[in-house]
Amino acid sequence: MVHFLGLLSFSGPMSITLFAPELLWPEPGVHPESPACPGLERLLARGSLRRAPAQTSEDTLCALFGHPERPALAALRRHGEDDAPATGGRRWLCADPVHLRFDDDRLILADATRLGISTEEADALVAALNGEFPELGRFHAADGGRWYLDLADTAPTARLDAPPLSAVAGRHVGTLLPDVLADRAWRSRFTALQTALHAHPVNQARTGDGRLPINSLWLWGDHNDAANTGDTPANAGWQRLWSDDPLARGLARSAGLKPQPIPESAAMLLAEASTKRRSLVVLNELVTPASYDDADAWRDALARLDADWFAPLAAAVRAGRVDRLELIVPAAYGTFCWTIRRPDFWRFWKKNATLASVATRLAEDRQ
Repeated sequence: MVHFLGLLSFSGPMSITLFAPELLWPEPGVHPESPACPGLERLLARGSLRRAPAQTSEDTLCALFGHPERPALAALRRHGEDDAPATGGRRWLCADPVHLRFDDDRLILADATRLGISTEEADALVAALNGEFPELGRFHAADGGRWYLDLADTAPTARLDAPPLSAVAGRHVGTLLPDVLADRAWRSRFTALQTALHAHPVNQARTGDGRLPINSLWLWGDHNDAANTGDTPANAGWQRLWSDDPLARGLARSAGLKPQPIPESAAMLLAEASTKRRSLVVLNELVTPASYDDADAWRDALARLDADWFAPLAAAVRAGRVDRLELIVPAAYGTFCWTIRRPDFWRFWKKNATLASVATRLAEDRQ
């Protein structure tokens, strides 16, 4: 798992780290032309860049909280939900509702952002699964799109080593399933789960209405080590986390922090965090548009981020209100960290470049 050296040792008056997955388009050769982003372009031009090998945004986030290896992601994400139970000593899976469809010879996965699952639909499907598969454990819907399975002792013991949902949404998963479902017991349960979902009245009604049925679950976040759960503390020195992402919130809680909901803008954060030395802000707005190659939605989200976050924070660093700003970007061709301090703005010879040109250069420079 990647660690950025020096990231955990800072003790200045105010440090803000922005975690922004998919800020760089997954395919740099066809990178969409970005909107005017003067704040972001200034930060990237003036900042000092460190890069590390590519990894999932979940793994990068866990590394930021000091986990040397991938912990139990399902337990941690469950720990970050509003109704979080104690997770220690229990084995959890994320059992997220998805739609699988064949496009030519490719099996494409659509996650809940494309399904519009109501609370009533989620509750009805989860109740049916609990009634039909008690030997697996207890299914629970934290909301329409985030489901969990609290595994029973009678569940298959083999570990399900599936990628996080964010890594497969909108992508071809057919080549992954044979490895993920290599264990015969899990393979048979997976088929049975799909059969039960297909036959449920909720999905019959969705199909009749012309909506995509919820015809499968993506089971991920497994870990057989009961000690490696969301209650295992790891602390990288953060003093505040701002995020609506349940995995980030679970990591914060396991580190003894009380996570805060993401504010509308950097101005609100600066007003509330003036006495906090180290704040981590998770900006996930670009993930879904990038997953589904929605360039227009990605551009709109990027423009909002520049106006609400990058430009105000660039001004705050230049004015000395923020001593150090970090921008951490997991991407398909590397994990990147830009560090910006006030003296960096005197590097007038560093000219701004478009985000597309930055992405192309970074992809070409990959090792």
